[in-house]
Amino acid sequence: MSPERFDHLLSLVKNDLEPKPSRFRKGISAEEKLLVTLRYLATGDSQQSQAFNFQLGISTVSKIVKATCEALWNRLSEVYVKFPSTVEEWRQITTEFEEEWDFPHVIGALDGKFIICI
Repeated sequence: MSPERFDHLLSLVKNDLEPKPSRFRKGISAEEKLLVTLRYLATGDSQQSQAFNFQLGISTVSKIVKATCEALWNRLSEVYVKFPSTVEEWRQITTEFEEEWDFPHVIGALDGKFIICI
């Protein structure tokens, strides 16, 4: 990912990820939270491995990934995930799936992240 693209993504989610002020400790920055999450999603490594790489607790990494993914979804889903709004659009999708992939009666597909559960 280019630095410009990272900065753009960070600008979209920064307000959602900024640490809450505390007198006792410095919070984890929005930049580091985004880095942890993107590295986790890109590499396929475990959260335990990410915790070691970033010198964070495993439960901290888990919370960071969850919060950052939610922030990314909230900011990007309206732009990049558009659901059909009419019956005709749904039918067109079904027709395309059947013609392209020979899957009748399909209205969508999602790709996901393979997560190793220990």
